[in-house]
Amino acid sequence: MKHLKRVLFFILGIFISAIIIFSCNKTTPDKPDVPDDEEPVDTAGLADIFAQLDFFNAEKVTGEVAVNTGNTSLKKSFEDTLNLFEGLQMPFKFLHEDTMLNVEGVFISYDDSPFYYDVPELQESKSNDTVSVFTMSFKPVAGNLPAVFKITVTPYTKSKKPVAQFKTHVNVKRPGDIDINGFCGLLLDFNEEWDWELSYIPNENGLIDFINYPLKVWGEEGQIIKGSCCGKSPIQISMYGICPGADSANRSLHFNTFFGYPYEHFFFYENGDFDRQTAQIAGKPDLNNSNWCTQYAKTDTSISLVNYLGDWSVTTRSIPAGMRVKYSTREYLSLVTTQSDGGLGYGNPGGFIHILDCGGNLWLIQPDLEGGNQHLYKYYRRKSFNEEYWHIIDS
Repeated sequence: MKHLKRVLFFILGIFISAIIIFSCNKTTPDKPDVPDDEEPVDTAGLADIFAQLDFFNAEKVTGEVAVNTGNTSLKKSFEDTLNLFEGLQMPFKFLHEDTMLNVEGVFISYDDSPFYYDVPELQESKSNDTVSVFTMSFKPVAGNLPAVFKITVTPYTKSKKPVAQFKTHVNVKRPGDIDINGFCGLLLDFNEEWDWELSYIPNENGLIDFINYPLKVWGEEGQIIKGSCCGKSPIQISMYGICPGADSANRSLHFNTFFGYPYEHFFFYENGDFDRQTAQIAGKPDLNNSNWCTQYAKTDTSISLVNYLGDWSVTTRSIPAGMRVKYSTREYLSLVTTQSDGGLGYGNPGGFIHILDCGGNLWLIQPDLEGGNQHLYKYYRRKSFNEEYWHIIDS
């Protein structure tokens, strides 16, 4: 079953890359200043910085990480620098086309570090045997953020055997001023799009109450549906429902149902229009062609590509109580859908623009619609249609 879903999501990925939409205003993602030299870093200072790394789920382990110098077919979703944001969980991924190298966790360390982090992949991505998803954040600090620093990342398999090891620069950012219509604003070049990568609701304990991302499969456990086998062998009739004269169904079947949202893309236009495209994938029970007598459950897989059109606007609003940010007012992106060609009702009303920078990062905070503290954090990345998403790991 998981192989079928993997193939379907892969096909969708190919389909996504073929979409060409025209927009406005050219922007170019910037890259952080990465030092060219390899001078030793102050170990004591780096230890303090390293302690500020934060994860949804990780174990702090005393000792050193085993060295792995072998080359593998693994690829990573970032190039030479892993960009983090203060107080925000940033997603990063590994592609392992060889299913024998299914990455189930990573060790995060630095040179001569007395401890390391053992970070398991997100539980929801375990069903995907080609892509593993992780998140990492940097705890809020007073004063200036640290300069670019280096960590060592060691992906491992189910037995915690390292399958690769590489060093990467880490650059930490925090929210800054926003220019909606500027060079690094919402408007993009004709060959670019805002590509959704992560949504989550954090709680007061630093954990998550909800998470969603393009590779997540919902309802993967399937469902049990009751039906009936009527009559006696060799003349039996299968039916969804109750046999004539009976007061209840007499059989149950397990159906491999599921659903997910493999992608969401946004295009904003200078005239205030927006174009939103989503993919919705679902496994639906085929009750008419299932057989409760022979215990045969048939599930059909449907893929819906849905277009939404609407109006976008930005106004300045006061921050609701309980939202953990360092400003009292912020630009709010309102999205009003005026037209769609179907879909399952997956809405997106916008949110406060927490991050919008020249690095191609857009973070929205959708306030709790019921007035509580269940604020939804949504991350989008500016991406060119011809951009290479996966990068070779250099050991």
